[in-house]
Amino acid sequence: MLKREEVLSSELKLIIKKAYQDGESFIPQRSDVSYKVQNFTDSKMQLFDGDSFQTYRFTKQK
Repeated sequence: MLKREEVLSSELKLIIKKAYQDGESFIPQRSDVSYKVQNFTDSKMQLFDGDSFQTYRFTKQK
């Protein structure tokens, strides 16, 4: 059993090797992006980007 102070968390790391915009390749500002995985269930996932302080929410469609 976990104590209140203990929090399980996971990290998702995205490495961008090539990026395209309007059919042209470009060098992205961040080629190595880390997300903290939050609220992960069978149908939902929430990712938090600590560098840009943005939260992304995904829902599984049936």
